[in-house]
Amino acid sequence: MAANTATGPIELAQTAKRDSLKELEVRYQKRWEDAHIFEVNAPTIEETKGMTCEQIKEKYPKWFGNFPFPYMNGSLHLGHAFTISKIEFAAGFQRMLGKRVLFPHGFHCTGMPIKAASDKIIREMELFGPNFESFSPEEEAIHPHPHAPPTATEDDPNHGLPNHGVHRHPA
Repeated sequence: MAANTATGPIELAQTAKRDSLKELEVRYQKRWEDAHIFEVNAPTIEETKGMTCEQIKEKYPKWFGNFPFPYMNGSLHLGHAFTISKIEFAAGFQRMLGKRVLFPHGFHCTGMPIKAASDKIIREMELFGPNFESFSPEEEAIHPHPHAPPTATEDDPNHGLPNHGVHRHPA
């Protein structure tokens, strides 16, 4: 990599290994893109016509892996790379075995959304019982849920929630 200065470009020494690796990266990423290595489609209806579920699973094996985005409640560290490298390796290995691999990186919620959902389930079990045996739709219509979100009014468009300094103006 060179930078222009008033006296001319600066040549960085001993970059041959780095440059070689960058060339390999570009070449193989292009090869993978052209071969659609990381694109997978489910079998079509025509391909599976007359087959049982077991036959489909045997003929079209699949593998699914998932990994959440790193939650930014701290600094990124080597543990993040270590953890994702395991599932990356497993996905590549399963692909080499001929399986249809689906590896969507981080398409699910982690952290506080899961905690909020867990708290909601606990509240509902306390209100209605573990099997919701005391739940009555008619009663809910008459007496709204005590933890239901507030509704908006003309004089309170924020549903009773603080706006944290965000000022929204009508368009």
